[in-house]
Amino acid sequence: MSIGKEEWQLEERRLQHVLTEMNEAISELSKQLSTQGEDLRIWRGEFWEDVTVNMATAEDALETVASITQQARVMSEQERRQERDRRRFHVLKRMVKSPYFGRVDFTEAGETDKEEIYIGIASYFDEKTDAHLVYDWRAPIANMYYDGMPGPVEYETPMGTVQGTMHLKRQYLIKDGKLLSAFDMGAVIGDTILKEVLGQRSDTQMKNIVATIQAEQNRIIRDDRSKAVFVQGAAGSGKTSVARSLICFISTALGCPIRKCFYFRPIRSL
Repeated sequence: MSIGKEEWQLEERRLQHVLTEMNEAISELSKQLSTQGEDLRIWRGEFWEDVTVNMATAEDALETVASITQQARVMSEQERRQERDRRRFHVLKRMVKSPYFGRVDFTEAGETDKEEIYIGIASYFDEKTDAHLVYDWRAPIANMYYDGMPGPVEYETPMGTVQGTMHLKRQYLIKDGKLLSAFDMGAVIGDTILKEVLGQRSDTQMKNIVATIQAEQNRIIRDDRSKAVFVQGAAGSGKTSVARSLICFISTALGCPIRKCFYFRPIRSL
């Protein structure tokens, strides 16, 4: 069901606020990356100037090795920090085009406050207001969006099951920072949004697949207990999309990014 004019205006204002915050973060990260790059360049150039090489005795040699190790450790930490900032910069550059695609309004059992949970391809935390402006689709709380519908819901976390009430389930189509569609939904992804996304080119479809995951697909993607998962379906049913999303989810669960992945598929000989 399409939302009313007043709700649309509220959503547009909220979107502009999020975009402003993200653009500020992108600008700040750009400055940090420039500074970090220059600092690392100077650090590498002066690396051996800060190290005294003395191999006169075994004790001197140990001190030299310790000094080199310490300098290398400091530089390695700087490089890791730069890499984290670079990844975050590229994620935000993607997010600013479409910061989120879904929302659920949720009240936890025993509480009275209603939380508006916006869901996107990655999380965005506003340190100034100490609030999550966007939750990562892989976060446990986002599971409600895929499996739940307005009414009693629950989701699993590492600390146990969280129960409560979903008051609203809404989906958005945002392109290049512009709100194009917004619909309140029932148990499944809205047909209008689904048709719009799946009607685009395949490369765009893969980018937006997390916005159109169905409940059955979600259970496969979030299955981190089975050693092997067998998915069967007709051509075009979304098997590859589910596989890619599953890899992405497992990568997050393990806390280590999977940079390369190989797909093997049988091809029937003519």
